[in-house]
Amino acid sequence: MNIISISNIISARVKRLKPSATVTLPDKARALREAGLEVIDLSEGEPYFDTPEKIKVAAKEALDEGFVHYIASAGLKELRQAIAEKLRTENKIDVKESEVIVTVGAKQALFTAFLSVINPGDEVLIPEPGWVSYQAMAIVAGGKPVSVSLLEARDFRLDEEEIKEKITKKTKAIILNSPNNPTGTVFPKEDLKMIADIAKDHNLLIIADEIYEKIIYGVQHYSRCSSGFSVDIFKTYLPKYVGH
Repeated sequence: MNIISISNIISARVKRLKPSATVTLPDKARALREAGLEVIDLSEGEPYFDTPEKIKVAAKEALDEGFVHYIASAGLKELRQAIAEKLRTENKIDVKESEVIVTVGAKQALFTAFLSVINPGDEVLIPEPGWVSYQAMAIVAGGKPVSVSLLEARDFRLDEEEIKEKITKKTKAIILNSPNNPTGTVFPKEDLKMIADIAKDHNLLIIADEIYEKIIYGVQHYSRCSSGFSVDIFKTYLPKYVGH
């Protein structure tokens, strides 16, 4: 009888991954609660409040009306229209409904973006500290994550010279997460222009994660492709922009 080792089955790309802290820590907190301990869990970004009642009602009504079948692969037409309108009015991004794809969450949108543009050996510049899944996505896509520091001494802003030093012939993209997780930094205009100029000079993709755009306090959030922000900065890179 042959005994198959799990280690021999798992792919090399999965073996290179490390356990996610955002999954491991909440699991530990739940286990401690089950053991009778009082735990304050600050690891998961989960709201303290319940799903709003009107959303629950709408979901129930949809189920009762038989809204349970397949729809267009890109997402519900009415939803894509609403998203495109939101991007045009709030983010000043001129986008058509046909350019919008609905995903099951931000993680899938980003993972799809990585898989769509990263080839084996491509390097991805990732600001650190940052969301832990960026590195895993780069690795699964066959790429190599390269850390760029966000230091408290610089108010967690990117340093132009460090970015340039980290760029090689293999560099394909840079992640921009603003507002940033976990630092909370909202990159100002001058930082976005700096990144845009570097991306243009080195033919890099900008993968933008703006999921926290509404969680801001007394500052202005700018989308990297916003025509209202600066047309002259971003019109050159629009075909190279990947976001969600």
